[in-house]
Amino acid sequence: FWKILAFNQTHVEWFGCSLHDTIQPGFSFLVGVALPYSIASRIAKGARFAELFGHALWRSLVLVALGVFLRSMDHSMTYFTFEDTLSQIGFGYPFLFLLGFYSSQAGWGKRAWATLALVLVGYWLVWAIYPAAPASFDWTSVGVSPEWNAQH
Repeated sequence: FWKILAFNQTHVEWFGCSLHDTIQPGFSFLVGVALPYSIASRIAKGARFAELFGHALWRSLVLVALGVFLRSMDHSMTYFTFEDTLSQIGFGYPFLFLLGFYSSQAGWGKRAWATLALVLVGYWLVWAIYPAAPASFDWTSVGVSPEWNAQH
């Protein structure tokens, strides 16, 4: 029991998946599920696109800033790292808002599939052009000190 619990409370190093690795995708999924309901409710109350999009941009900024703040709490300087859950949701939120807003319009079906294909091909292309470094990569060869690498 304790081995299973310990495994699911840490990230898997290079392959596999634990419960801990599903936190960020889970929160992103919840935002994606809730957003269309929020947009529909605000439109029903008379909100216009500019107001809604401005609110989405503000929320995005707050999420990214909160992520940076929480990452920097135990350090003497600000850590502008964006791999935490809040920052990633914040960076994706404006795009998700646009998808949610325009998907409610008539004739969106074909555009939805085209958007999905564009996102998937674009994501693949980024990783094909800029692949992740292998586990055996020598980070000192690109100027990363062993002390920094040991802390991160």
